[in-house]
Amino acid sequence: MIDSTFVESITELVPAGVVTINGNEFSTKPVHNQPLPDEPVQSVLEVSTLTAVADFCDAFLTSGEGNVLHVVSPREVRLIGPVFGVRKQRVKFLTSQCSNREFEFNKFLDHPIFMVGLQSLFLDYADRATVLKILGTIKEDAAKTSMDDGVTQRVTASTGVTLQQEIAIPNPVILKPYRTFLEIEQPPSAFVLRVQSRKDQLPGVALFEGDGGRWKAEAILWIREYLVEKTKGITIVA
Repeated sequence: MIDSTFVESITELVPAGVVTINGNEFSTKPVHNQPLPDEPVQSVLEVSTLTAVADFCDAFLTSGEGNVLHVVSPREVRLIGPVFGVRKQRVKFLTSQCSNREFEFNKFLDHPIFMVGLQSLFLDYADRATVLKILGTIKEDAAKTSMDDGVTQRVTASTGVTLQQEIAIPNPVILKPYRTFLEIEQPPSAFVLRVQSRKDQLPGVALFEGDGGRWKAEAILWIREYLVEKTKGITIVA
């Protein structure tokens, strides 16, 4: 008995042909092309500064035609080459990722850790000195919030050996943290400063980002301006 499996087996043995219908050519059987192989590319050079990006472009790129500097984020820049090959590939010559440590935003930190971070990971700009002064007077187990309207907090702080007074914690505060490449100006941002009481220990302190990420757009723009000045003839996408 001849079943469908037998018919399919016989059909598979018949070589593919070409038929013309209304001037268009069609194959009589499904045709599958082998996938095209990726052409070999060079390894990516990894650096951590914008200076290294500019130096590489000056030293190794004789022409800017087809090469693109892509500002991926405030902390990453990539140099990619022109499209080549049948698979329309691009070589990624170099990637630069900012390596400086960032402050931990949007979470409460232990008071000593916060104070060290504020001094080591922020520029001395705008409200930094005020914040350091206010937080430096808070006594252990004294951060009892007596008023909090969502904008200003009042906490108990020491002003001498025994004298205590309530102080207002201002909001928002304007600060300049190190968040992008050091070759460009660090964008200032508004932050919400909060103090959290903790039993029998110094309070927790946090900075919550309050600019909606606007600083990222500014940093990317400033990175682009730096690269335009330091490199010639290369397309910059930011």
